[in-house]
Amino acid sequence: MARHLIIGAVEGYRFGQMAPFFLSLRRVNYQGETVIFHRGIDAESLARLADLGVRLIELPARGLRNPVTGRVHTGQGRFGDVLSLGLRALAHLPGAPALGFAKRFFHIANLRFVMAAQYLRPRLGSYSHVMICDVRDVLFQADPFGFEGVDQLTTILESPGLTIGTSGHYRDWISAAYGAAEAGRFRDARLSCCAITLGPAPEMLRYLEGMARLILRNFTREPYLFGLDSAAHNHLCLHRSLPGLVLRENFEGPAAHLGLAAAEEIRLDAAGRLVDPRGRVIPTVHQYDRHPAVMAALASGGRRP
Repeated sequence: MARHLIIGAVEGYRFGQMAPFFLSLRRVNYQGETVIFHRGIDAESLARLADLGVRLIELPARGLRNPVTGRVHTGQGRFGDVLSLGLRALAHLPGAPALGFAKRFFHIANLRFVMAAQYLRPRLGSYSHVMICDVRDVLFQADPFGFEGVDQLTTILESPGLTIGTSGHYRDWISAAYGAAEAGRFRDARLSCCAITLGPAPEMLRYLEGMARLILRNFTREPYLFGLDSAAHNHLCLHRSLPGLVLRENFEGPAAHLGLAAAEEIRLDAAGRLVDPRGRVIPTVHQYDRHPAVMAALASGGRRP
């Protein structure tokens, strides 16, 4: 029987920082599989994740060590300038060479999409629905796949009024990845957050492969660029590269992003759970830690782990 799959990636966290994600997932009686790509996680934290049934896939340490000096080069600074020349050539080669460098030099937020596509591709028939999402600042209030519209490829917009032109971070990420002209062309366009995307497995594979292609093409720029995942995600949305992709309004779909949301957009029910305008519990909550009132409510009525 095909199962549900959640994919995430973590680097340098201790179990306590990740506990809300995994313990809340267990509380909502999630019956699917969880796969986590990881780097720099201590043995005790890995053991606790394994006890929770998480499938753990280790990534190589970031960078390359100079055998003479012992210094680890991470793809930034002067070494990054030299490295980019080699990566520019590798970007035109299929498969292993580009992937090998991506594992060593890409920020894990970017690398997770490349690895998720590689993981899902040969296992496509094993899963009915897939979600890729952040880990540290995500928790679950209900089954993440138990919502209306689960059979559509779905991602979530940021709150109304937030555009590429008005958001310095998004504008800078898109400019760095695709040029200032691209950011200017879409300056009035709504933003979509790449922290949570989910849908039927075949559609999710198309999304992940689209993200991977865009991310790997950026070998010609600084490999460790933070925000490249957000830039690629919005590129797919703005250029309508994925037919059938549904952009749900924040607080009106299977997930909510709280980081850029105004306090008046946030609704909690009597049990302290985040709800949509119709009073329905929102299954997946991203950036719950950005609002102290939400943190307090989830810690009591919402039973934050």
